[in-house]
Amino acid sequence: MKLSSVFNRKTLLSTILVSGGILSNMSIAAVPDGKISFIGSIRDATCIIEGGNTEGGATTKNNFTVNMPVANVADFRKINDRAGSTSFFIRLKGENCLAGEGYAIKFESLNNAEFIDTATGYLRNMKEDGNGGAKGVQLVITDEVDNDFYFKKSENISPKKTRVENQDTQFDFTVNYISIKENVAPGAVEGNLLYSVVYP
Repeated sequence: MKLSSVFNRKTLLSTILVSGGILSNMSIAAVPDGKISFIGSIRDATCIIEGGNTEGGATTKNNFTVNMPVANVADFRKINDRAGSTSFFIRLKGENCLAGEGYAIKFESLNNAEFIDTATGYLRNMKEDGNGGAKGVQLVITDEVDNDFYFKKSENISPKKTRVENQDTQFDFTVNYISIKENVAPGAVEGNLLYSVVYP
């Protein structure tokens, strides 16, 4: 009787464990609630990029420099005063730059983290912490419809444009010095900004 009782308990325990395994597998294999499909494509389209000062020469290199005029301390009487307005552009061209809607220029905060002052949303003066750097001034970028790029956001994109075949597509911007303190000290100013082309 004792052997029979022990055997029955072991059999019962085994049955419970096996049954539990079956229930667990049934739970994992439950009927899904829906399906997500990811649709995309890859194409061989590369635009030639030109950039530079609007009133100066253009360069066909992806990296270019925008030369700003010298501003005076007297131009900054209070916080958020602007001076030294300078126009520049990024131009797309070339045979492999296909026609289409939705071209844009994107400035991502993640890629530009070292260049952005998260307190103000403007471009830091990279010279401020060194000898001879201006104090209390940063740089603000504006698109061609006069909207500031406010880099506290995770991403900033220019107004989108439609590219016509065999025609250059130009994105125009403006950069200004902007005071972030009431007292601006003179010195050198340098700001940097990484960008990407948004393809349609």
